[in-house]
Amino acid sequence: DSAYVNGNEMTVAVSYSGGCAKHKFDLLFDGNYMKSLPPKVKLYVSHNNGGDACREIINENLKFDISDIQYKGTKTVIIMVNGYKRKIPYYY
Repeated sequence: DSAYVNGNEMTVAVSYSGGCAKHKFDLLFDGNYMKSLPPKVKLYVSHNNGGDACREIINENLKFDISDIQYKGTKTVIIMVNGYKRKIPYYY
């Protein structure tokens, strides 16, 4: 739904159907940087619904440490998240 960076933490707002089982989310980075200035990265939100077949709409803010995506020699990385149209600057 939305995403933003505060310090070394990225918050991703998600909505999904469920309510009967624990859902697990991860933020994945393949280690590749696009050749651009500043460098760009693609991050992927992985969702495991734990077999939840319930249909309640859940809204949740997920928080992830993104300090591992810092690129040597720069102070900014542009983040692109799957399913989110905006590019998010990460300043460090």
